[in-house]
Amino acid sequence: MQILASTQADDVALEFEQLEQGLLTYALTHDGLEASQADFAPADKTIYLTEWLAYGAKRVAQLHTEIRSGALQTFGLEAGKRGFIVTRSSDAPSPDGTQGTQRPSLFNFARKKRQVTLMHLP
Repeated sequence: MQILASTQADDVALEFEQLEQGLLTYALTHDGLEASQADFAPADKTIYLTEWLAYGAKRVAQLHTEIRSGALQTFGLEAGKRGFIVTRSSDAPSPDGTQGTQRPSLFNFARKKRQVTLMHLP
């Protein structure tokens, strides 16, 4: 069993109007699958379930930083495809840079290493 928690217990899951969904959902679906960025550990033209979930957990903080700075990476996809415009968020980071940053966690309780394939890439 694997569990991907969208944020820490004392935090909130963020959703930006520009994305029309939460950061984790966007990271998993748009960046991870549609843009094939979840094929990263290893980059072998196959996206596995554990790899995809790990990508989502890793990508959320980067995504939040990109949105706040106005420099959202679209990974070669047209920004207008989803109809959003990136604007600077008004939330200022705390001195340690973590205020407002969603931090997902992936818990893997699998007893056996079993690769579940989500997608083969061309």
